[in-house]
Amino acid sequence: MNDTTLATRCNVLAMMMTVTVVIGGAPFLRAAARPEPGTERRWALDFRTQLEQKGGAQPIEVELHGDWISTVAAVRSGEYDAALRIGNLRIGSAAKPVPAGQAEPFLRRMQRPFWATYRDDGSLVTVHFYKEMDPTDRNLLLMIATECQFVTPAASRNSWTATERDGAGEYLATYDRTAPNLVTKKKVKYVNTDRTPGKSDGVPVQIEQSESRFTLDAAGAILALDAKIGVRINAGGGGAGELVAVTETHLAGMRMSQDPEIIGSLTRAGAAVETSPVRTQQPDPAQLRSRMDGQLLEGRATESLLAAALADTGNAKGSDPMLPERLAALFRQRPEACAAAVGLLRQNGPRARITDALGMSGSPAAIAALSAVAGDRNLSRPLRVDALTAFVLMQDPRVEAMRAPARWMDDPDAAVASAARIASGSLAHAGRAAHQEAADAIDAALAGRYRQTQNVAGLTDLLAAMGNSAGQSVVVVIEGALRDPRAAIRAAAVRALRLAPGAPVDRLVSTALARDPDAAVRGAAIFAAGFRNPIAPELAGALVQAARSDSAEQVRTGAITLLRQRPAVVPNLKETFQWIAQHDPIPAVRALAQTALKSL
Repeated sequence: MNDTTLATRCNVLAMMMTVTVVIGGAPFLRAAARPEPGTERRWALDFRTQLEQKGGAQPIEVELHGDWISTVAAVRSGEYDAALRIGNLRIGSAAKPVPAGQAEPFLRRMQRPFWATYRDDGSLVTVHFYKEMDPTDRNLLLMIATECQFVTPAASRNSWTATERDGAGEYLATYDRTAPNLVTKKKVKYVNTDRTPGKSDGVPVQIEQSESRFTLDAAGAILALDAKIGVRINAGGGGAGELVAVTETHLAGMRMSQDPEIIGSLTRAGAAVETSPVRTQQPDPAQLRSRMDGQLLEGRATESLLAAALADTGNAKGSDPMLPERLAALFRQRPEACAAAVGLLRQNGPRARITDALGMSGSPAAIAALSAVAGDRNLSRPLRVDALTAFVLMQDPRVEAMRAPARWMDDPDAAVASAARIASGSLAHAGRAAHQEAADAIDAALAGRYRQTQNVAGLTDLLAAMGNSAGQSVVVVIEGALRDPRAAIRAAAVRALRLAPGAPVDRLVSTALARDPDAAVRGAAIFAAGFRNPIAPELAGALVQAARSDSAEQVRTGAITLLRQRPAVVPNLKETFQWIAQHDPIPAVRALAQTALKSL
């Protein structure tokens, strides 16, 4: 293992944990007595962590050994500061050693001190890092440090609970004194998870295992720690975004000494450090992306990656599972590769692996390449459509990307025009927060075309595009389409409401589900309801009614299936499924309800 490989592991681990969770709490192991400035405690440290993504490649593992050192830097009324660092750091194990000298930059960074401020009960308040410390290094240090939190009760007890904080948010912990010198701590559940950038709510975190055994001396000072914590994290929605993180921390052989030079060290550091609450340390996205791209491309030539993209089918034995990410990195880091990719597409025809990677990269050169392909009427329809569809993969699109597909909204080829409209709507949704004016222009273009279109195919196509956008101005147009006498238009309209926020939209979907005379429209309302989060009570009631009594079998089965997937939205759902299993006139529906009942 060389230093680049080690950095890859640590940076990928820290980056993934940055968008999910840092496990643990306050890093200073608090003794029963009030700490004295200059008091140093040192333990032998063994730390292992593994992060695995469901359906992903090899798990990411980090193993560190050394001395965990905590020294009281200052004491104030009700709180104190501690300087924290790792000494004599070694990486890897006897089975997987890292040769000396190959990881020296990483070792130097990870042995730098940082500080933390705690309340007298041991609860962590703030952390203080040198400004130049990389956030990925900070997060790895916090992962080690926060495993060691020990919060004492206000009065002497054998069992107590505490609400503590870590990088993910607040969690409930229980403590039990199982012997005079032994306390077992368990993290029970997160009561509040912090928001991540661009998210409206916290990341779901489920604690799968948690046990931390603290060995104490007669005065209540911590001699040793054995902790193992495992969490399951839904980082990206659905099973594909699920991460499993398991961390083991072992401290032993506590030694006490005095280090008066540490007293006042945080104050002396002054403007060189920055203070933050207990949370995941966020890296600069552009710097982190550039670093990760470099690691993905290390040792790989442009020609070999493009050749692999031409040959790869996505499921061939021995294919590179990281090829999509490597291609996206290629198009971000080597702009000339985008022009080469266009040449290959012209010669070989549609290759979704290449066009998708151009879209994922989102770079100016990639936008120009996709635009060149989309606008070339000498190329095949599938290739042009692939190029336009690839724009949808841009999560934070640039203004030039948002404007590009609109050029072909009226292309003579209906499939190309449809792809341009659908992509434009998606780009308006993805880029609205950063580029409101560009998003509004897309919405106006879609709404204007809708008002000028007469045929059903064109209207449903534009409704789908406006549904992808879900901007306020197009929602008004979609609402009007719900009153169209043609069922196909109403069905497209209610589907288009799936992403639009607000209680009024919930009521529109509920009304369509409960009252529309056409089964296809009611089925489209169930489709839209599946995207609502949370499902409003009125809409949940309409789903229950549809599951029990809708005249169309496909509507009843659709409602049952959605309620099975989202059981928390309806109280007493068990009774609803029991009634359907006994009374529905269709045996297949009764069987579906029975299966749903068993799954509760």
